[in-house]
Order: sequence, then structure tokens, then C-alpha cells
Amino acid sequence: MKPSQAFLRDLHAHFHPQGIEIISHFFMVFSRFEEALKASMAYATPHDGRVGPDWDAFVNAIQPQFNPTRTPELSRAVTYLLDNPPLVQHRIGNAIVWQPRTVNPAAPEVHRLKDSIRDLRNNLFHGGKFYGDFDPVQRNATLLQNGMVVLDEWLLLNTLVRDLFLRPLG
Repeated sequence: MKPSQAFLRDLHAHFHPQGIEIISHFFMVFSRFEEALKASMAYATPHDGRVGPDWDAFVNAIQPQFNPTRTPELSRAVTYLLDNPPLVQHRIGNAIVWQPRTVNPAAPEVHRLKDSIRDLRNNLFHGGKFYGDFDPVQRNATLLQNGMVVLDEWLLLNTLVRDLFLRPLG
């Protein structure tokens, strides 16, 4: 059996199907969101000859319109992400441990949310979130679901990025 197939078999045996679905949906939405930021050119930034999403320019643009209490669902998502942000990995000696991100409490709320959503993606993609306890009704799933609520709201606030996000695939 190929190593990738062995990993996927273990993943499906270890994770609840709903957890795998939440992870997949978050990855797809986040990836498409970043692609739309870059495609907009307004929120793309050069980086060593390549192009990357300019998250700071985007959140600065939507900050005046962002109302975290616009809906009860959004209010709950924002509160959860700000009160329970994703942890990030740090190396202490020969161990990798999960610790809180150093946050500037004076930073605008929308920037702290941006950092949390990007940490969610980084933790899944680069971090060790495949190890430990994952239950779709617990913290990791709640973080991912709330991150998607915020991303959906941000898409409503920017027509250019929303139109690029929703353009047909293919």
C-alpha cells in the first residue's frame, strides 16, 4: 500500500466523517478565498517574484463595514474566535508544544480574526492537528466552523472578491 493510502486509511479510521468533511470544507473555502484575493489584484502582493494574498490590505478595506454583531451567528463566531483563538506550535527544547499566539490586544478586531483564520489553515496544513483528540463537536471543529462564518461575512463585504470567489470552476 502506498504511504498516502495508508495515511488516508488511518485518517478515516481515526476521524469522524463529519470531522473530515469540516476539514475539507474549510480547506476548500480558505484556498478559494486566497485565490480570489490574488485574482482581484487589489489584494495581491508580490513576494520573491511570486504573488501572494494581501490579507492586511483586504481586512483594512473591509474594516469600516465589518459589523461583528450583524447576525447572532456571526456574533457567536467572532466572540468564539477572539476568546478562544487557535493555538500555534512552538519549539521548546526538543519538544513541539501548542501555545497561545502573542496577540496585540490593541490591534483591530478584524486583524485578530484574520490572524486566527490564517492560524487555523496553518495548523491544519503545517501543524500537528492530525494528532491528538479531534471530535467534530469539540474545539477544532468549532474553530473551523466559526472561521468559515467569518470568511462568508467578509465575502459579503467585498463585491470584487466575492465575485471572483463565486466564479465558475474550470
